[in-house]
Amino acid sequence: MTSHLHLIRLDVSELEAPEPMRQVLVALAALSHGQCLIIYHRKNPVPLYPKLTALGFVYRVDIDNKHSKKTCVDDYCEDSSVVIKVAFKADELELAALIG
Repeated sequence: MTSHLHLIRLDVSELEAPEPMRQVLVALAALSHGQCLIIYHRKNPVPLYPKLTALGFVYRVDIDNKHSKKTCVDDYCEDSSVVIKVAFKADELELAALIG
């Protein structure tokens, strides 16, 4: 199965808090059905996930700690490679089709 979602990329990995959350929320407000926001972050933004669910989004999180100099504590990772793929709940099957 291939996804037909239009991919929108947002790299917040070099920004200091609270700018990543602000930029993500602005991008989510502009997201339409049929689009997927791909967020590149250096931390696992755990406070974001309940907001996504409350707003009617589904998401997939991929965390690469192999190159991290710091460890993860209670799902909070710093200096990791975190990729979050977000789409509307209605596009859940399309999001599941995204690979990599």
